[in-house]
Amino acid sequence: MNFVLSASECILRIKLEKGMKDIYSEIVRVLSSGTPAALATIIQVMGSSPRKQSAKFLVPKDSPTIGSVGGGCLEAAVWQEAIDLITHSTSSVMSFKLDDESMIDSGLICGGTVDILIEPLQSAEGSHLDLYQKIKEMQGQGERGILASVVSRGDAAIQPRGSKILFGMGGEKWGFLSEGEAFEDQIWHWCAENPLKRLKLQAFRRTDGQSIDILLEPIQMDPTLYIFGAGHIAQALSLLGKMAGFRVVVIDDRPMFANRERFPEADTVLVEPFEMVFDKLQIDPQSYVVIVTRGHLYDGEVLEQAVRTEAGYIGMIGSKRKIALLYKGLIDQGIKRQLLNRVYAPIGIDIHSETPAEIAISIIAQLIRVRAENAEDGSGHTGISDGRTRFTGGHKGGRQSHAPGGQLTNSRKEKQGSPHLSNPYLHRVLLFLWTNRRPAEFRLPVQYLKELRFT
Repeated sequence: MNFVLSASECILRIKLEKGMKDIYSEIVRVLSSGTPAALATIIQVMGSSPRKQSAKFLVPKDSPTIGSVGGGCLEAAVWQEAIDLITHSTSSVMSFKLDDESMIDSGLICGGTVDILIEPLQSAEGSHLDLYQKIKEMQGQGERGILASVVSRGDAAIQPRGSKILFGMGGEKWGFLSEGEAFEDQIWHWCAENPLKRLKLQAFRRTDGQSIDILLEPIQMDPTLYIFGAGHIAQALSLLGKMAGFRVVVIDDRPMFANRERFPEADTVLVEPFEMVFDKLQIDPQSYVVIVTRGHLYDGEVLEQAVRTEAGYIGMIGSKRKIALLYKGLIDQGIKRQLLNRVYAPIGIDIHSETPAEIAISIIAQLIRVRAENAEDGSGHTGISDGRTRFTGGHKGGRQSHAPGGQLTNSRKEKQGSPHLSNPYLHRVLLFLWTNRRPAEFRLPVQYLKELRFT
């Protein structure tokens, strides 16, 4: 039986799709249309701020903006500066102290300092369209690179032409810098010796001794969320995963469940037997594996193969008893216990979730947390942390099953209680969904609303 989304779920899907825009795709779209535009990027953060380093805000002239660098009066000031710079075709760096009176009045009381590079993406001499098209091509093919952008040349104005160059991992070049080929090679050799995990502002010297600040940005494919299973939880998780910036791949062996009608937002939908599909997947440290199949037998098949990969995250739904039985069976088959210690099981952050949407929220909150931890320590893999194979937190309930007629039932009731919203990543997900709803959409239980903080 094929299950149809309710009207409120369709509205939620439309709302989420509006927030799924990939910034590089949008840059290519805007430049291809000939619309003048500027790009704002957070290049440095000291202390607390609403957005982290590398956050982007695309400002097309006379068109809606895309992305965000923090909202409020900060973003309004960036927008105005961007519009001015489009006219003058020069770049600028704006600094904001988030503890001064103007910031506090607008609700930005983080207390940190933020530096934002604002750069026009075209001038009378041309645009960066070819370069950003190459970035999208690299991402689509799973290739990596480094984008180098000039931030400052002393007191000299920075024009779009000669201000950006893209390096492939073999030293290939697209675009150029006005400083010349020797200077470009200096940047490439530095990058080759200092692998980048995140955006970095680095000073280089020309042959005349002039210091040039260069923004180095690693280019790679978005982290991929592999969802094994195509039931109700997978549907909600696919939507939230796209909203949170993951590439989404849904896998199931049932075509009536794994199809574009049920997962229109997913990047890939595969109808394959679980035991055979891993050979067709490119699972690496930027991969997040979520196991929510229709039965414990299938969960075990997927888990046995997943723990042998380099996935940066593996999570599996299920009760303590089920997980213990699965682990015992895999250990008896020769799987080492340390491989199983990588797994988040029960999956998700504990909010006493019961419905598919609630379970998906708890899972995506955990994925956001792990992704942030990966970025902070600069590694592809995460270290052992709370929730991994320790029977605390996560969705512990029994498997959701389909009763006759398609009714969703719960094979084991969760004990009700107050959700734990002290976790900032879960709070971020819930707050986004609540503030983007209409009265008839996405109702949160009263106990959630009591703990949400809107300041």
